[in-house]
Amino acid sequence: MIPRLYIFLAVAVLCLSLLACSSTIAPSSTAEATTSAESDTFDENDELDSVLKQYENLGKKYNAILADENQATDVRGHAADFLGKMKFIPAIPTLIRHLTLADSTRFVTGDDLESLVCFHALLKYGDLIIPSVINAYLAEPDPIENISRKEDERRQLLLIVIRAGDQKNAEIYFRGLVATGDVRVTKEKLVEWNDHFKK
Repeated sequence: MIPRLYIFLAVAVLCLSLLACSSTIAPSSTAEATTSAESDTFDENDELDSVLKQYENLGKKYNAILADENQATDVRGHAADFLGKMKFIPAIPTLIRHLTLADSTRFVTGDDLESLVCFHALLKYGDLIIPSVINAYLAEPDPIENISRKEDERRQLLLIVIRAGDQKNAEIYFRGLVATGDVRVTKEKLVEWNDHFKK
């Protein structure tokens, strides 16, 4: 479900607007205006619920398209773009899972990262994805000599996504895991993290 916080914030803004308007209304028309305002509030809330429901349904639709490996790559790429623009939170695990999905039609400038549609979609989320991406990074194999190129690429891409957000918040979250003795924070990962974020 879409976090109800959005609804609470929207309703709060709406209420403040109504209070501001009511202060300019003549006393003789207060009762009538209050009734009208209450009616408008209910209408606004119904419309807000409708918009949020539509947002959720669209997110689920495009998340399913992205997850479907039988779909054409460019179709999945457009779904990833849309999810990134929406900042649809439930799609983050899918985007991470398909992090190296490449749409060859986007390879224009010669940049190896240009065609990675899920990677670019994740960059649009900002700080919303810090915990998810750090946890995904820790779940990847350690940086050792016999690691596969694909595994190494995924780990490096996740670090780039983390750096694109608020590095201070990322550092706080990561150091919190270190302090609690999270077994996924191996010596190799700790060294790589320190090297990467000192650049």
